[in-house]
Amino acid sequence: MQLNTYKSFGDLVNTGHLSSDVNYYFSTALRTLDDLLVEEEIKHFYVKNPFSSELNNMEMIIFLDQTIFIINLTKDSTNITSVKLNKVDKVELCVKETEFREVVLTIHINGEKPLILNSLEDSNHNRNPKYAENIKKIFKFLS
Repeated sequence: MQLNTYKSFGDLVNTGHLSSDVNYYFSTALRTLDDLLVEEEIKHFYVKNPFSSELNNMEMIIFLDQTIFIINLTKDSTNITSVKLNKVDKVELCVKETEFREVVLTIHINGEKPLILNSLEDSNHNRNPKYAENIKKIFKFLS
């Protein structure tokens, strides 16, 4: 199943394909987001660590025409940060010539801690190619 769209990820969560704890936290976050976003306005979607059995480093990033939503999930809350695209200082793409051809996108936002999307660390070996493809599309969008 594809994970690079908001709808496909929502379908995955709704059918319970993730570990039960992880599924619960993503499900809760998606319900909150459904109240805040219009799905048709989403240009790109990225999810970190949906297949982890641990509740750490779970994050979703949603790209709209003028805004990036960064959604951090914890055991206690869904934290949403909104960043205007004009606050992005620069984007860097690195394609690592390793066995799995890892792709890393670093998004520098107005002097804040950079947002890093890593195709291998954020997914698994099987999904790395799809994550890499999605990261390249996000890079093109931001460039």
